[in-house]
Amino acid sequence: MTTSYDQSALRSRLEALSRRQRAAFAAACAELLAPAWAHYGQLSGLDDATLVADALGELWSSLQAGDRDLAAPLALLEAGMPDEDDDPWFLESGYAQNAASSTAYAIQAWLGGGVQQAEWAARQVWEAADLSAENLGRLQAFRSPAVGGSVAASGDVVATAVLLIEEQLEAVAAADLDPQTVRRAARAAATAWWQGTSG
Repeated sequence: MTTSYDQSALRSRLEALSRRQRAAFAAACAELLAPAWAHYGQLSGLDDATLVADALGELWSSLQAGDRDLAAPLALLEAGMPDEDDDPWFLESGYAQNAASSTAYAIQAWLGGGVQQAEWAARQVWEAADLSAENLGRLQAFRSPAVGGSVAASGDVVATAVLLIEEQLEAVAAADLDPQTVRRAARAAATAWWQGTSG
C-alpha cells in the first residue's frame, strides 16, 4: 500500500468504477473533511455550520434511493465557500474550503459521472492534510491514527490522508455497494482523523 498521492493511479482506478461507485467514493472523501467545515462554522459564527453535512446528506440519499435534484445544495455550497478576497481569512478557512470543494466535486461526480470530479474530491483530502502538515507546530488539524491496519509515520498526516483515500476507494469497489455503510465508515474515519485546530 502506497503512502504517496498518485493522481494518475487513482484516476485509472476510478475509470474502472461505475458512476455510482465514483460518486460514493467522492462523497466518502468529502465526509473525511466534513468536521473541518463544522469547526470553521463554529469559529466564524456562520449560520450555515451544517452546510457541508446537509449537502452530503442529500447526496447520500440520492446515491441510496436514486437521482434527486442536487442543484440547490450545490449552489449553496458554491455560494458559501470561504473566499480570501471577501471573507475574513484564517487557517481554518483553508480547511473549510477543502471541505466545501470536496463536497461540491462529489455532487458533480454524481450529476455528471465524471472521473475528474471524483479525483478532485480526493485531492481536497490530500491538500487539507498537506496544509495541516505545513502548520505542524502551530495549528495542526489532523491526527495520524491507525488506518486499515497500517499506521502512518508519527505526525505524518499526509501519509494518513493517502491511506484514508485508499480505504474509501476499497470500500466503494465492492459489487454490493451500500452507500449508507460506506458513509458510516467514512464518518467514523473522519472522527478519528480530525482533531480540530485548538491545540
